[in-house]
Amino acid sequence: MAKDEKPSQLRLRDYVRLWARTAFSHAIGPIDLWSGVGGALLTAIGHLFPRLEGTVNSLLWQVPLWAAGAIVVVRLCASPYWIWRDQRQEIVGLQQRLSPRLAITFDPKNSLCVHETFYGGDRSNKTIYVAVLPTATTGVAVHNCQGYLTDVRKLGNHGEWYPTTFAGRQRLEWGARGFDPLDVNPGTLQPLNVFQVKAIHKRIEPLVDYPLNKDADLFADSNASFKLQIVVVSDDCPNASISLVANIAEGWNKPQVSAE
Repeated sequence: MAKDEKPSQLRLRDYVRLWARTAFSHAIGPIDLWSGVGGALLTAIGHLFPRLEGTVNSLLWQVPLWAAGAIVVVRLCASPYWIWRDQRQEIVGLQQRLSPRLAITFDPKNSLCVHETFYGGDRSNKTIYVAVLPTATTGVAVHNCQGYLTDVRKLGNHGEWYPTTFAGRQRLEWGARGFDPLDVNPGTLQPLNVFQVKAIHKRIEPLVDYPLNKDADLFADSNASFKLQIVVVSDDCPNASISLVANIAEGWNKPQVSAE
């Protein structure tokens, strides 16, 4: 930038260039179209009605001039709107990409979703953990995320899901980080534990912040399938949810879990 050039002059010059470029780079519009149609009609009239040929010829040369003038005026007037519309679409797209968004995934083959531990080195004292993965999907952190188990249903004999006595909306545990809310950052996988299966109990036990024995009878049937509804809420974006269908009919140490 030269020393005698002012930023305001540069901005105005850039805008004038954008204005002119936008005016004459947009696709064909109604004025462009009808001017071409008008010229074609006058030519056809002169050909079909020879007696009017002289009048038509006297008007025909004016059509391109008036059409060109109309096109220039209309396009220059419409150019600010086109600039605003294009920039508005770009801003909305950027806002959508930069707005916090939360999704919950589950993959039974992912060790963060299904893994086992042995306490005290005793392989008979095994616990299997099942977790979901809340993730920030737009590259922006989602703040104060809290996971809840909101509903538990049991599969009936006729393929219908029946409500249970589960006391809904209980907080779930963030891995080994406890039950308090935390931030979900882009590129970071933070498991949200849903339930566990212990060798000593051999039943599904939700990892919620109240005594597990409260719902011990609910999960006592090892042959039953259960649907667990998980919801994650935050300060920044709409709630995210997922349902897990789980059973241990093939053995307590082989939980079958799928997402819905």
